[in-house]
Amino acid sequence: LTIFTTQNYLIRNIDELPRAVVDNVPVYQDCLAVKSYLQSLLDNLNECFEALKTVEQGIVSSLYAEASTNGDGSSVDDQQSVVVESNDSYDEEDEQVDDTLAVPLPVSIESSSSSGKIISSSGVGGSVQRRGQKPKKKDSLLTVTNHLKLGTDMTKVALPSVCMRGYSLLEMYSNFFSNSSYFLDIAEKRTADERLISILKWYLTAFYFAFGDDVSHKPYNPVQGETFTCSWMQSVDDTDRRRRIRFHAEQISHRPPCTAIFASSSAGNLFFNATISHKATFMGNSISVTSFGDAKLAVSTSDAGDGSNKRWEVYQIGFPSLLARSILTEPWMELGGKFQISCQQSEMSAAVTFHTKPFYFSKLNRVTVEAKTASGHAFCRMQGDWRYAIHIELQSGSTDMIDVPSIAKAIRLIRPLDKQAENESRVVWKTVTDCLRNGDLTAADEAKVAVEQLNRNKPASNYSAFKPLVDSTFFIHKEMPLDAYN
Repeated sequence: LTIFTTQNYLIRNIDELPRAVVDNVPVYQDCLAVKSYLQSLLDNLNECFEALKTVEQGIVSSLYAEASTNGDGSSVDDQQSVVVESNDSYDEEDEQVDDTLAVPLPVSIESSSSSGKIISSSGVGGSVQRRGQKPKKKDSLLTVTNHLKLGTDMTKVALPSVCMRGYSLLEMYSNFFSNSSYFLDIAEKRTADERLISILKWYLTAFYFAFGDDVSHKPYNPVQGETFTCSWMQSVDDTDRRRRIRFHAEQISHRPPCTAIFASSSAGNLFFNATISHKATFMGNSISVTSFGDAKLAVSTSDAGDGSNKRWEVYQIGFPSLLARSILTEPWMELGGKFQISCQQSEMSAAVTFHTKPFYFSKLNRVTVEAKTASGHAFCRMQGDWRYAIHIELQSGSTDMIDVPSIAKAIRLIRPLDKQAENESRVVWKTVTDCLRNGDLTAADEAKVAVEQLNRNKPASNYSAFKPLVDSTFFIHKEMPLDAYN
């Protein structure tokens, strides 16, 4: 009880740090890491307590079972708790040009159903699995984590294929634009405050589409020089090509991992440009992923109603930290940290805070936002659960609510596999993905090692530093209007 009280006291004090500490990014990131470790320790203590209660109940149950057995030793009420196999897999993509099949989870990967039972998400066939049997995924993770120290950089640790989602991190980044209607609406707003509110709506809801519900698996780590290109349209019947989004991502560095991202509207009035690097830190029963880099969103504006006075507004956008909790038991994910979205031209800004869960029974996925004018006056506040509902309150007194799961997901367009270049994500990882789809984890591990080794040797064979593709990374960064940087 003393340990529990002390740790909760520390966590509460971290949440109430003074502004000077919060603005000091390195110090604040260290505080978040300490908070993550404390939360992980609290979770472990709670799991130990639940395990002790289970053991105690099992001993009592066994005593009653001995008194209620038949002569042959079988139980009078012999009911076995089994886990029935299902054809469920994690969500498939919407209809696509390339008619891509989703990768079903292998037999050894388990997910929780709404009824609380563990259901194997395999494809066709396979044996019935009994409740309580330890899945291979946990065995694999235990093998890896047993050799890790607290604070280990997980970006340098090779995880088994059983932990993979079946697609690359570059493809996951493209999902930030699957709520395309919110992104395209930004350029249609006439005033600076309306544009900032629209940016907040798009960005806050994009995390729901990017991460999805499957938090127990991670995407492939992109190899150096890997690219992913696609487009987004709002519906199959949408013939307006000016309402589409082009997306391109390239892995420009493998150690440390760094990704260049470019997205734009077909109308040429929105340009998103980012360079993202991340560091994943092992914290015992959790992993803290901190994102670094620079993201800019350039918006072509026309404050006058007749379309005159056209200019560019560039918004600087920060990133939250990602925290994967209870990675060895029942994994769950949350976002945490504070950052700013600001515009130098309009001098407007918004302070965004993703709140981590401080206590066992407190709310999860809570986010708060305060948008201010150049004079520092707050004209909009947002709060809620970024996975379910975000409430908006304007200075005028009007309110609004975003029902996040009800937002229509756009349709991704991508070239057929046989027309993609050899360094595009789905070509690079095709063998691994096929093995995962077939449930052959051994072959998937071998294919994954082969892909990483092949691309690890490429820079070494050239006896020179890696140079990004001239027609890719350099080209897409030139598409950002030059006056957008002024």
